Amino acid sequence: PNGTGKQIKVLVFCKEDKVEECLAAGADFAGGMEYVEKILFEYEQAIHTQYMASNDEGRNIGALDLAVYTVMERYRSTKRWMDFGISTEQHGEILNEGLIAQKEGFGGRTNIYMRWDLQIQD
Repeated sequence: PNGTGKQIKVLVFCKEDKVEECLAAGADFAGGMEYVEKILFEYEQAIHTQYMASNDEGRNIGALDLAVYTVMERYRSTKRWMDFGISTEQHGEILNEGLIAQKEGFGGRTNIYMRWDLQIQD
């Protein structure tokens, strides 16, 4: 960015047959699933990310951040909510502070969900 003293990197999510074209156009990185994986569920009023992960290279270049931003922009006009899913471990007993911080960085807020364990007898 101009005047910040920071160097920017350009990552383009694209299909395999467009990688060379994007790199030739000036992208530093181009591709898709080799940087980030995601599973999205689309509902009438919400988009839910069930699973999002990045490999080491993807983390270094911010691929997951770009993936979340891309999903938010794509569904901004048609969905009321984006649900990042849970941010806990060990069946809700421990908060994953790094995960919740990442979600809050995108404007996410927390909700508390009730959980019931039902004992069903034969």
